[in-house]
Amino acid sequence: MVDYPGPRFPYPMDDVKRATGALQEVATVSGSTVGARALTINSISAYIMRAQSRAHSVSPTELSAAARDAEEATRELTEFIGSNLKLSAHYWHWVAMAFRRAVQPLAAMVFLASLPSDRCENGDKEAFLGKRTLRQSLKTRDMARARKRAAELEDPQIQRRTLEDAESAFDAHCVSDGLRPSTLRKYRNTLSKLREFCEARGAIDMQDIRTDTLDAFRASRGLSLIAGMKELELLKQFLKFCLVRHWVRESPAAGIKGPRNIQPNEVEPYTPAEVGKILDACEQFGRTDYERRRARAMVLTMRYTALRIGDVAMLERERISRDGHRWRIFLHTEKTGKPVFLPIPEDLRLVLNAAPMPRGAAPDCRYFFWNGITSERAIKGIAERTLAAVFEKSGVAKAHAHRFRHTLATELLGAGASFEEVADILGNSPEIVRKHYAKWSTARQARIDNLMDQVWAQNRHTSRKRLQVIAGKR
Repeated sequence: MVDYPGPRFPYPMDDVKRATGALQEVATVSGSTVGARALTINSISAYIMRAQSRAHSVSPTELSAAARDAEEATRELTEFIGSNLKLSAHYWHWVAMAFRRAVQPLAAMVFLASLPSDRCENGDKEAFLGKRTLRQSLKTRDMARARKRAAELEDPQIQRRTLEDAESAFDAHCVSDGLRPSTLRKYRNTLSKLREFCEARGAIDMQDIRTDTLDAFRASRGLSLIAGMKELELLKQFLKFCLVRHWVRESPAAGIKGPRNIQPNEVEPYTPAEVGKILDACEQFGRTDYERRRARAMVLTMRYTALRIGDVAMLERERISRDGHRWRIFLHTEKTGKPVFLPIPEDLRLVLNAAPMPRGAAPDCRYFFWNGITSERAIKGIAERTLAAVFEKSGVAKAHAHRFRHTLATELLGAGASFEEVADILGNSPEIVRKHYAKWSTARQARIDNLMDQVWAQNRHTSRKRLQVIAGKR
């Protein structure tokens, strides 16, 4: 049994009485058949009024029968009124009113009663039965988009958010997590490109973004495989952020798979001759001795410590300290936060001490290359441009700052260092070292050669026996 709570008849009770009287008058004028239909509608209207007053419960069987009778009676009565000139035109209005009172609420009740109990909560029942009617423009002419937005209104868990609002919320979340400005800049650039792409195609809300939308966006970017994979990781992270906050029903990026079998960029370590050319270029480029001494200090720092260019550009003087009979450098890398604690040669310490004070710096400036006034992004850009000019002057093919890390890692592995030891020196994880530098490990290669020699020796012994058996058969 279904306790019918509404929808309430929206007209005053005086109009209800007038509609009932009009139906009785139609029954009197029209004769037995049509009159019976009019009385049927009238009785169904009274039935609905009793249900609304909660006088009794309504079963699905009664609802179905009453709905069929009301629909058939209304159809025949409408045909009769349309062809009978004896009836005034205003009767049509009352019949239509009776139809709205009888057929439409009954149809809603029948549909509701047919739903499984686990798919229709009480709140959904009340909304469907019309306790409160919401009339709101969906602001779209696209039917699929309209259905989606209507579903959002019916589902209170899904909160409507525009892509711009979601992007702003994700950016604030990343800032609160303490991400570096360079990382934030990359995130903002990608998400702004996504928003412009979606808005150009009419996708304003988060619910408008589909898997094919992301596929088209990624195809339009024209990135390399590695850059495309990194961007896909960001998109998945952003959409998961929205999914947790119920701004989307599901992540459209969940089913997108990135490229497989991506080969890392092959980076050759510098040879001693190439390092010599780069150091010679430090004495030749630029206009003043200020630029040359700074460039030489940067190059030697990367050569002996394999620090990233950002760590070198913001190297503090207090990070160089004496430990017994030798000098050491200690810092936490900017990218991974891992500690680096290395001895440095005397030559590097002397070159760093001879580096000129940064322009515009205070007399007690604590940095070797940064004046502490400009932004971190600015000093990193200055360091990148300085080294780019040195590399160009040296004439070394494909020279860049990161190759110094490959050079030191190769030398360490060649000297028999383990992956864990190289990872501690570079401030990386052993997995990263194994992935990029495993082929340069002489100890690892020696073990592989030894294993292969054993297998080949066993195969040669087996082959000799087979040849002896074949020769004996002959």
